[in-house]
Amino acid sequence: MNRTAASRRGTFILGLVAGGLGGLILLSWGIAMPWLGLFALAIGGTARPRPVGVAGVLIGWGLTWLALFANAGFRCSTDASCSGPDMTPWFIAAGILVAAGVAVAAVAVARDWPQPTA
Repeated sequence: MNRTAASRRGTFILGLVAGGLGGLILLSWGIAMPWLGLFALAIGGTARPRPVGVAGVLIGWGLTWLALFANAGFRCSTDASCSGPDMTPWFIAAGILVAAGVAVAAVAVARDWPQPTA
């Protein structure tokens, strides 16, 4: 494996961890700690190569939200006395974060893809 691929993989994993923690912190502490979410974005955004870190943050954040909301919905669906708010907007927001992360990752990979020689 070449050094560039290892760097991209490490940056992506750093972005996933930062995004996952950012998503979890924002849901756990609410609007009282929005700067921690911005800190997670800054970590992914400043790690080189940049698009890969940003993709990791977006995907990690979205997947964390999807897992948490799916778990909450599943736990509530098994209890007849449990009722909660409609989670559809949260699922849509999480899906948009994941889709945006995948799009950024695709652009980063396409940019580094070797051009065919004639």
